[in-house]
Amino acid sequence: MEAVVESSVFGGSPGSVVGPFKLEDGWHLIRIETLHCAELNDDLRETIKDDIFADWFNERLRKAKIKMPMLEEAARVEPGPDLAVVNE
Repeated sequence: MEAVVESSVFGGSPGSVVGPFKLEDGWHLIRIETLHCAELNDDLRETIKDDIFADWFNERLRKAKIKMPMLEEAARVEPGPDLAVVNE
């Protein structure tokens, strides 16, 4: 939500009309029917923390350059006569 729209809506009172607002898809008027105050309890706080951490971790993991020299070396080694290879 655009900052100007957000401040107008949350600064308004139920039953009022705010705007007009020029947004990328045209002009808008917003009628405020009700406002519901959010409550931040311990369960919701933990859910938000978990979501933020998961987003952060996944982004870091996506950008990470992980090297595994032992696995890369093992992939280059040809099996010798002492290693059994079964292709059945």
